[in-house]
Amino acid sequence: MALFNILLLTLFATAAVSKPIKQIKHSNNHSNNELFNKPPAIDYGAAADDAFDIFMSSMYNEQLGMLRASVNSDNPSEYWNTAVAFQSLLNYHNLKSNQSNKESIKKDNVVIPLIYTLIESEVTTGVALKQCDSRLRNNYNDDMSWMIHGLTALYDVTSNKSLIDRSLDLHLFIRQSEDTTCCGDMKGGIWWDLFHTQKATAAQAGAALTGLRLMESNSDKFTKEEWIDWSITHYDFWLSHMVNQSDYAVCDNINTAGDRRWWSFTYNEGLMLGVAVHLYRATNDSRFLIDANGFMQRLIDTSISVKVNGRQGQVLASDGEQCSGDTSQFKQVAFQYATQFYRLLLDLNDQSFDLIKPAVLYQFLQDNIDSLLTNAYNSKTKTWNCDWSRAYDGSIKGNIDGLQGTMNGALSSIALFAGLPTPPNTEYLSQ
Repeated sequence: MALFNILLLTLFATAAVSKPIKQIKHSNNHSNNELFNKPPAIDYGAAADDAFDIFMSSMYNEQLGMLRASVNSDNPSEYWNTAVAFQSLLNYHNLKSNQSNKESIKKDNVVIPLIYTLIESEVTTGVALKQCDSRLRNNYNDDMSWMIHGLTALYDVTSNKSLIDRSLDLHLFIRQSEDTTCCGDMKGGIWWDLFHTQKATAAQAGAALTGLRLMESNSDKFTKEEWIDWSITHYDFWLSHMVNQSDYAVCDNINTAGDRRWWSFTYNEGLMLGVAVHLYRATNDSRFLIDANGFMQRLIDTSISVKVNGRQGQVLASDGEQCSGDTSQFKQVAFQYATQFYRLLLDLNDQSFDLIKPAVLYQFLQDNIDSLLTNAYNSKTKTWNCDWSRAYDGSIKGNIDGLQGTMNGALSSIALFAGLPTPPNTEYLSQ
């Protein structure tokens, strides 16, 4: 992502860094009688189908075999938008592959060939536009991390080893940006870009997660322990220096002068949440579980209150007033890893820590999707707003010109939620 320096409309915060806390207190943002007091009125599977159809009709240029930069644009999408779109499409594919009706099979057979087409299109178009080289390498380590996430997600479905080869090539290229000379009071980490302008959560946490994804994909370049140790080293470095341990707020970046910029984005907590979830699954070390809970609680605590289907709900905070540029896609990241944390909570049989209840988290996720579908959708333009609490009204600069991120996020999040299991029946009673 090459647009951080223009994001001056976001909130700045200051926070002290202290030793990690051992327990997380969480608040229940919904009263007991609000939880699951009636069946959901929305068919989420059908909503995912609609989102896919809208995405394909407005964002895919079939003639050129590429994604568009915005709705019905003739310009190709940016590198990282394309990479994240792989995961959006795969999340939809995974939803449809778990269904057995003819329409599901028909759509399921579309997605995988489409992604392969987009990969090759990114190679040719990306090289022509100087977005990347023929090996999909570009100037930004966070962008390349997202390409790895997309390629490894495709490997999960296809078992095509060439995808791991490409991912490993990118990962080793990212490792060349490891540094111990900068910045300020924290010497270490990974440069955000090849120009060495800053170190950012996007690259640091993104790269840490690539190591875990390659380990999960059975890459034999390193042993399982070596992959995990590398990721822990970079995760712990960022946790110690760029996370407020009292509330798990994540600092966006630090420049070469040592100035921390506490821009508030759901992307940052969401990405650190993702690393913590994968580290816990890899190690069974409870400290990563506690961290994951903390990052998730931060996302809930900073959410905004909004009317959803006639009741009060909570929706992820806005990532900025302008929907163009990188911020339009940030909620996709936060929501994706929030669903992974929810699945982890369901898998835990013995909760020895004060964790968010699955029913509470499910309701939060449902609030977001219900608001996305009802409050943030413009039926005339068939577009979603980057602010999931309200519809695009024409006053938000850049929305129509930079909609790929919002369209990616909508498709991905709706599909992910549609595939989630509901909490156990016992939790309905306990709430």
